[in-house]
Amino acid sequence: MKPILSTIVIASISFLLVTQWTGCREPLHPVSNQNTTSNPTINTIREAVVLTGHQSLIESARFSKKGERIVTASGDNTARVWNNSGQQLAVLEGHQSMVFSASFSPDGQQIATASWDKTARLWNLSGKQLTVLKGHLDRVYTANFSSNGKLLVTGSLDKTARLWDLSGKQLAVLNGHQDELNSANFSPNDRFIVTASIDKTARVWDLSGKQLATLQGHHDFVNSASFSPNSQLIVTASQDKTARIWNLSGKQLATLQGHQDHVYSASFSPDGQRIVTTSGDKTARFWDLSGKQLAIFSGHEKYLSGASFSSDGKRVVTASADGTARVWDLSGKPLVILQISGRPSAGIIQESQQVYVSSASFSPDGRQIITSSYDGIARLWNWSGK
Repeated sequence: MKPILSTIVIASISFLLVTQWTGCREPLHPVSNQNTTSNPTINTIREAVVLTGHQSLIESARFSKKGERIVTASGDNTARVWNNSGQQLAVLEGHQSMVFSASFSPDGQQIATASWDKTARLWNLSGKQLTVLKGHLDRVYTANFSSNGKLLVTGSLDKTARLWDLSGKQLAVLNGHQDELNSANFSPNDRFIVTASIDKTARVWDLSGKQLATLQGHHDFVNSASFSPNSQLIVTASQDKTARIWNLSGKQLATLQGHQDHVYSASFSPDGQRIVTTSGDKTARFWDLSGKQLAIFSGHEKYLSGASFSSDGKRVVTASADGTARVWDLSGKPLVILQISGRPSAGIIQESQQVYVSSASFSPDGRQIITSSYDGIARLWNWSGK
């Protein structure tokens, strides 16, 4: 999830009236700036398909594992399912407050949502609610499936993560953090869970809820924590302007130092050998596992909300509060700029008419990018730059 800065923005605008526009397409066009001049690697650019229907800001948009469907999570208390042509297939209605995240099960047949109504919920693809996960005492920010699709982990402002089966039975409470949780994720081998908290720590747990290690060393909020693909390493991102690499016993292996502002996210490349970080300093950065900075992705005009690798690990897409998402190669060269229309949609006042882009990610085949934004619209971009 986005850390404090995003949460403040959401709280201040989520009550505003929404206006929905007709029409389903808008042009995708490169934007001229110092990093894109005479770039011969920019490929053919097509139009963006506009996914309209939400009545408030969209916090996230994700592809299913096979790329056939997309799920969006919104401040209008719903999640929605779409096909990869942008057609709405289902509305997931039932939450009583903002849906902060939504994700597919590994087989793509179910969806887990996390909401400010203190619940997570499980749905099928037609929008039928299968179960309600009740137990948290405050807003739920994240709900993620295990790799085998049999379990869910949720993280909440109530300082706990919780483990559930798909019937909604609570299996364990991960209790030990001293403040709100920002993220909770399974290891790819489904043996461990890592949580990140405002208490300046990340923690490693087994599936019984036993705490195995405390990752202690950050000097400010930990915004995210995630495992490497081989489940042996963890990378954390913090408000203290650093990301850090740890082993499972909690030993710090490297500090990724160079950002000039809060680090909002950090994630491993698909092969586990590289890391991309995003920051309030308007850059993303590319690192090796020793902590050496390999590239700076510079060009955004405001802070970055996230970054994702393509499935082949050859490209990175970043999302920013400057109203753009951008695609880069691993040397830091910009390949495509996805410029979100400046129209003030969803009744939300955008600074200088720039739309906050809350997420951006590649389809599994790398041929499409889905973005979500605070104008209440998700956009599906086709490009030939795989």
